Amino acid sequence: METVQKETPLEGNTITMQMPDGNKVTLRETNGADEEFMQRESQKTDGLLGLHGLLAKIVTKIEGHTGPITLEVIKKQKSRNLYFMLFLMRVHSLGPEVKFEYHWPDMQGPNTYSENLEQYLPAYDEKKDDEEYYKYAILPYPDGATLSKELMLASNKKIRYSYLTGDAESKILELSEDKQNVESELFKARNMQFEVNSKWQDIKSFHQFSSRDMAEIRADVEKYDGAFQGMTDVSHPHNPALITQVTLVQSRNFFFPVGL
Repeated sequence: METVQKETPLEGNTITMQMPDGNKVTLRETNGADEEFMQRESQKTDGLLGLHGLLAKIVTKIEGHTGPITLEVIKKQKSRNLYFMLFLMRVHSLGPEVKFEYHWPDMQGPNTYSENLEQYLPAYDEKKDDEEYYKYAILPYPDGATLSKELMLASNKKIRYSYLTGDAESKILELSEDKQNVESELFKARNMQFEVNSKWQDIKSFHQFSSRDMAEIRADVEKYDGAFQGMTDVSHPHNPALITQVTLVQSRNFFFPVGL
């Protein structure tokens, strides 16, 4: 359950809520200075670093961490935690509704849609049997705040990988587009390793893994550390059966809505 605290002179209203890894985060409302920061950062190529910088400004406490919340602290957070903070920040500061546009190719101009962001922020301590409740939700981590995972493959090969973090996502973006693929994500971002004679060695190529091994690895990563895309479905105004997906965070109104 969320906890909202009244405004203080330095922080404004704050909110506390449980994140996907089970730890609680407390953050404050955004203000005009934060918007100026995001406006500047949006002009740079590494937009992800700008989002991390914004979170470092507004997050006041993370359960299990002592000391100030710095950019490095934020970048060490697991990926779903970061998206949870981002969506919580938006809901707490500007409300749950986000309006956005999508231009269907067969129409002259864009159509306006809206989405309720609260459905992306489930109460993890309240289990629901309704699958629709979790349709868009940022899912919890099955093993909590653990930062790495070991896996014994059916072929008796033992591997381990690190969970995706803000730091790791930045490493992926540092690669050229033609190198941003499944292998680069596992090598570069997840620090995939292979146990040989009771010692861990970095995996530099997947040639020693069969296609069955690879399928097993991908399934485990998806189950325990699947990426959150922040997507929503939009239907064609004249053909409701025609549906496409839109990334909400890419909408300008996510951060800078005109009117509420």
